[in-house]
Amino acid sequence: MSEFLKPLLGIANMIVSLLNGLIVGTVTFVINLLDGLDSVDSLLDHAISSISGFFEAFLNLGTKLFPFLPEEWSAILQTTLIVLVVGLISLYSASYVYSFYKNDDSYLYIKKQLLFAVLGVVAMLLISTIDYHVLHHFALPIMAVSLILLVVVLFLPSSTGIHRWIRLPGIGQFQPSEVAKFGLILLFAHLISLNHKKMNTFTRGYLPFMLILMVVCGLVFQEPHLSGTMLLLAIGIIMMFVGGTKTLY
Repeated sequence: MSEFLKPLLGIANMIVSLLNGLIVGTVTFVINLLDGLDSVDSLLDHAISSISGFFEAFLNLGTKLFPFLPEEWSAILQTTLIVLVVGLISLYSASYVYSFYKNDDSYLYIKKQLLFAVLGVVAMLLISTIDYHVLHHFALPIMAVSLILLVVVLFLPSSTGIHRWIRLPGIGQFQPSEVAKFGLILLFAHLISLNHKKMNTFTRGYLPFMLILMVVCGLVFQEPHLSGTMLLLAIGIIMMFVGGTKTLY
């Protein structure tokens, strides 16, 4: 097995072990609960210590799975993996009964999401080898594409009055608002980098950012997509604050 596949195998084994542990733990909890309430406190203490141990082990997981990445990346990588695993567990918990009755396969949705998760990790590792300064050249084109997609989706056939998805025959579907999130982060980072010494001014540190934010959020709101609008707004405001925009504005 190549060195490149070992981290992915480690993640897959960890997720499977965690899911199995949760199932066994749940069954054990119910059995002990039925046997008597006196054992609940000790069982909860054991569960809390197990969870604490899991996250403590996760603190060093990133550097162990991906030793070729810079050490300063470990905190970001660990956080990303934790969010990934928690998301997969939440999806499996919420979908396995529905998936069984609808598709006769409790693991249908989690298997699809696991595939995307693995592809995402691979893409993350590949992109991490690229000098991020190169992204400056793509900030404006990606945002332009995002705005075009946000306009196009409003004229496509709706689903119960909602225009959120662009469907590509034989490939699948995607939400332009997801592209807009990446485009917004990239463009704001680009502008903050160029104007970092003038971010405390109205004309450089507030006005252009708010104009861009109003256009993007306005288009997403027209879909309508309220949660997406709020998320984009939060992303923009947080980046402005971190970048140095005056809180007075």
